[in-house]
Parts: sequence; C-alpha cells; structure tokens
Amino acid sequence: MKTKDEKYCNKELYSIFIRYISLFVLAFFISFLDRLFLMPTLFIVRFLLLPLPSELYARSIIVLSVPIEIIRACVAPSAFYFLLALNLTTFGISIKRRLLCLLLSWFLFLLANSIRIYGLIMVLLLNFNYFDIIHYIIWHFFSAVLVFFIWVFTINTLHIKNYPVVSDFIYIKNCLKKSR
Repeated sequence: MKTKDEKYCNKELYSIFIRYISLFVLAFFISFLDRLFLMPTLFIVRFLLLPLPSELYARSIIVLSVPIEIIRACVAPSAFYFLLALNLTTFGISIKRRLLCLLLSWFLFLLANSIRIYGLIMVLLLNFNYFDIIHYIIWHFFSAVLVFFIWVFTINTLHIKNYPVVSDFIYIKNCLKKSR
C-alpha cells in the first residue's frame, strides 16, 4: 500500500508530466498566438496613434500616408510562448494562480510590445535614417530583457517562489530519494 507521501509524489509527478507534454504540444500552435494577439496589438497601437491621422487595414497601419505592416515578428508570438513556457515549467502553482500569472504576464507584454511598436513608428515617421539600427537593437536586446523583467515582476507580484524547470527537477529528485 502506498503511503500518503508516495500518493502525493505520484500526483505531482503526473502534473509535471502533463505540464511539459502540454508545452510540447502547444509549440505546434504558436501561430495561434500570432492571431490571438494581432488585433489587440493593432488596436492598442492605433489608440496610441490617435493624435495622428491613421487607419487600420488587415495587418497594416497607415499613419500620415505611410503604410506600416505589422508582421508576425512584430506581434512576437514567440515571446508570448516563452512566457507560457516559464509559466508551465514552474512547480507548485495552483491552476488558478497559474492562469492569473499567465494572463498578467501576457497582458503586460501586450502593452509593452504595443508601446514598442508605437515608439518604432514614431522613429520611422520622425527620422527614417535611424529606424533600422534602433529597430535592430530593440528587437534583439530589449525584447528578451522585457520578457525577463515581466516574468520577474509577475512572480514577485503573485508571490511565486519557485523557479522554472529547476523547481520541477528538485521535486523529481526528492521524490526519487523518498522512493528508495
């Protein structure tokens, strides 16, 4: 007969397995994140551009007669997926708190990403010469740092003490020790 600790350990190991399998399966649907966050991104950017004459057309915003296409990389579905991965690979979070953490981190990234796009549009409109270099720096450096800070802010706000992957690994290691 299994002890209470063994039953709890098995239940948590099953939870870890489900979370990582879910993460693997969801990787095949990353384009869904692009579609999910495209329209909110466009609407927030359009709202920020309200003082200027602008229009929305499919994936484009026309500002002062300058068409700007918002491509998949602009929406950053991989950043949303990375926030999902950080969420799903963190041990010891209830489903309710996990969902709250995911929604908060996605919301914060959506706002920050929309402000980033707005800022780049303003650079494009004000001084086209520096657009490429500013865009490159922001895309390659700022986005990764932004995801990191959003994750840190989210886990601190929700008082989550565990670390992605590491906490799962430590828990599995401890379960294996107990089973011997």
